[in-house]
Amino acid sequence: RPHSRFDADRLNASRDSADRAVGQLEHLPYFEKRAAIRLLLSDIGVDVARDDADPVGDGDQRPITTVEGRDVARHLFATGGDIYECFNGGHVSTFAIACSAGQLGPVRRAIDEAARGASGPCSRISAFQSMIEKRETSMRLSPLLMVVALSKNMTVVSTTSGPQFSKIAKLLLKRGASPVAKDVTGKTACHYGAGAMGTPTTVEIVGMCAEATRSHHLYSRDVELHGLNKAKMNGMVGVVGGYD
Repeated sequence: RPHSRFDADRLNASRDSADRAVGQLEHLPYFEKRAAIRLLLSDIGVDVARDDADPVGDGDQRPITTVEGRDVARHLFATGGDIYECFNGGHVSTFAIACSAGQLGPVRRAIDEAARGASGPCSRISAFQSMIEKRETSMRLSPLLMVVALSKNMTVVSTTSGPQFSKIAKLLLKRGASPVAKDVTGKTACHYGAGAMGTPTTVEIVGMCAEATRSHHLYSRDVELHGLNKAKMNGMVGVVGGYD
């Protein structure tokens, strides 16, 4: 809340400036828009080179220190950056397309293929992690974030023949996808799925992610099993692969 008329004027000016800066991107061709977003991010303090060096992680998540920078980030999040240009122009992976379209069969086949022949847990295989955690679009969305963000635009009810976003999200989490993945502005599945534009499907997925965070810190680690119903398994050592 602004403490003075000066503060209020500054906040209003900041929001107007951010609205103009992001609004100017709307009709740009894809490659120009991507370059402009990158420049905007750099201008507000995001280390874009660090993001480039972390293609399957959250990249630079340092706090944005200025009001003006945070307003630009909020406007980018609200508009989706270049998400739609990336999908309409084929600038994302086939796995991302399958996830965002709710195509459970292709997603499951891609995951099974990537895991085939693995000599150890998939959570420790870099090629497998590169698929289920790859950050795409200028917003740096993981496949799980894409499921939440883009399923809101689908009006078909999830059935065995229609989009199956909840099942895809559960599958991704089970195979080790991070439930706390952040986009380039620091937004998580909760921000994308539980806000005013949330749907019953996205809220369900957010619930899965919230539950998965309880064990996420153990993914790919050796753990000693305790408290299982199958008593003979207690005391054994296993690797946590994901949320189930």
